Amino acid sequence: MRLKTLGIPTLLMSPFPVVCFGQEPVRPTAAQVAEIVGHFDSTNPGSVLKRALIQQIMHRKAHGRFADQLSDLKLNAGTVVSIAVITADSSGLAMVATKRESRDECAVYVGTAPPPRTYLRKPDTITCRAAGP
Repeated sequence: MRLKTLGIPTLLMSPFPVVCFGQEPVRPTAAQVAEIVGHFDSTNPGSVLKRALIQQIMHRKAHGRFADQLSDLKLNAGTVVSIAVITADSSGLAMVATKRESRDECAVYVGTAPPPRTYLRKPDTITCRAAGP
């Protein structure tokens, strides 16, 4: 899995982030982690999907597989955007986030999961599209 292309630094791959600078391990502050992860906008499908993907990566690290139920994740997506886990197992994941009002959506697939939408061209990349008229 090419997680580097997701834009999620390695320090977030573990539920207990640790960064090593030289000999001594250093745990980043909450502000440093927030800066790396970026601003969370619960009305933006891309932002919600990125947060869900980070939670999925942490879940896989802890449990050996991606979560097939959103309730297994520590995620509060809000009420504006809905998330669907299309495929989830130990080797792959596919999810779609849809804005309820406009039907704009974002999708992602990683590992061996098939793309959940035909407009997806690259694995490991969150791709969004606006709903048609």
